[in-house]
Amino acid sequence: MSIKRSTSLITAFFISLALLITGCSASQDEKSGGSSNELRVAISLGDASGLDIAHEFADAQLLIVPLWGDTLIHSDSKDPTKLEPGLAKSWEANADATEYTVVLRDDVKFSTGKTMTADDVKFTVDRSRYIEGSPSSLLTNIKEVTVVDDHTVKFILNLSDSSFPAVLGIVYISPMDSAEAKKHGAVAEQGAATSDTAQEWLNANTIGTGPYMLESWDKNQKMTFKRNPNYYGDPPAYDKVTLVDVRSSATQSQLVSKGDVDIALDIDPDAAKSMGDGVKVLSDPSYNLIYMFLNNKNPAAPQLADPRVRQAIQHAINYDEIGQGLAGGAKRPAAVVPLGFQGSDAVKPATYDPNKAKSLLAEAGVTSMSLDVTFANMVLYGISLKTLWEKVSEDLSKVGITLNLLPVEYDAWLAKMQKGELTMSSSLWAPDYFDSATYFDVFGRNDGLVGKRAGINLPQNQGIFDQYLATTDKSKREDLATKLITNMRDDASLIPFVQPNKIIVHGTNITGVAYSPTQVLTIREIKPA
Repeated sequence: MSIKRSTSLITAFFISLALLITGCSASQDEKSGGSSNELRVAISLGDASGLDIAHEFADAQLLIVPLWGDTLIHSDSKDPTKLEPGLAKSWEANADATEYTVVLRDDVKFSTGKTMTADDVKFTVDRSRYIEGSPSSLLTNIKEVTVVDDHTVKFILNLSDSSFPAVLGIVYISPMDSAEAKKHGAVAEQGAATSDTAQEWLNANTIGTGPYMLESWDKNQKMTFKRNPNYYGDPPAYDKVTLVDVRSSATQSQLVSKGDVDIALDIDPDAAKSMGDGVKVLSDPSYNLIYMFLNNKNPAAPQLADPRVRQAIQHAINYDEIGQGLAGGAKRPAAVVPLGFQGSDAVKPATYDPNKAKSLLAEAGVTSMSLDVTFANMVLYGISLKTLWEKVSEDLSKVGITLNLLPVEYDAWLAKMQKGELTMSSSLWAPDYFDSATYFDVFGRNDGLVGKRAGINLPQNQGIFDQYLATTDKSKREDLATKLITNMRDDASLIPFVQPNKIIVHGTNITGVAYSPTQVLTIREIKPA
């Protein structure tokens, strides 16, 4: 398949709609971001259905939550392997890395005006654990959170975990005002999955420590944040930040070119190359992945239980054409662990080899096969999943595999994926914290969040993963990570398509724009030029 991009009546409709949303007939000041004190960002918010961090587990939240919340520990934006103090001033582990004592700042206030204490940290973490939403999968090793004093909290773990300081940097435990949350039905104890009634309120209100607080959210149009008057850090440069929900790369290109938004975050490589004067284009290798999963246990496709069939599918896809044609030359790791993470660079990815694919299928006794592919009809990092799957379908047809492509809206796709009902599909993943453990836990274990949904069968990985967490020796961690990634590649249940570059296009009226591996974009650092 020749991969090309084209406009359509649908794209034209969204361009018109977005221009109406942002007010193309506005004054020149308004065209520079709504006003001199407002920053406007075009972003696809398709996977963000709410703001309650105990329930939300979406790529867009990596940018949204840092607007209204803050993390205990930060990853350095230039070197994300380095950890820096956030709301925590310091942290210390015991000898076997099963207990971590965290000392908090004493000068932090929530947007409500209440001073943050260790009780708020414990409440927020426990609520995210006990709600048992998708974010809780990152917190399963926490046995207990205890309050030592007003500004000291201790995390007691089930098993040794040398990566735990990085876990404390995830946005899904950004502390919130526990007293205010409780007023609206929030619960942080066993049984909270059914007894907590705060989700609806927390989806529409923010009570965190970040530089902004939610002002309004017009679903499928825009989300506006206003300055938090109680913010403990340096005041942000803008009084308001508006996230304009735009799903089309072409539309985002139009908006940033005309000055109707200051930044566009989902422009594809082809469109980025054709941007005119008055804008800057940043393109950095990201740590994000678009990947495919094959369900080993779906009765609709029993052939996928055979690793030879999965390996055949892996070898039948021309990844170079995907990387060049859709992702501007972006690379691809061997497994669902990004290049740049521990162990990933040392493992070679499976190659495009249709003859080997046919041979593997013959060994498995499969001469032809038809598979349903239900996928979210979205654009991820400037890449249309519809176009991607059309390309994959053409490649697989050459080895005797027919795909029945079934695009659906994100919410419908997510519901099926969470129930493990999909035979074959695609998704995205951005790092929740900067350690390979975040990928091994989710993708490399039978009981991992995605591993379970794909029905993977890699029991040997659990023991290796436990060893990886227990050691702080860098070379030993590298060796163990390499083994885990090799096993994941050869299992071929979860197959990376591409590790796309992150393209950020912005007007010349602002400065300080840079890609952040864990926050997409560090908005609080952006200032007028």
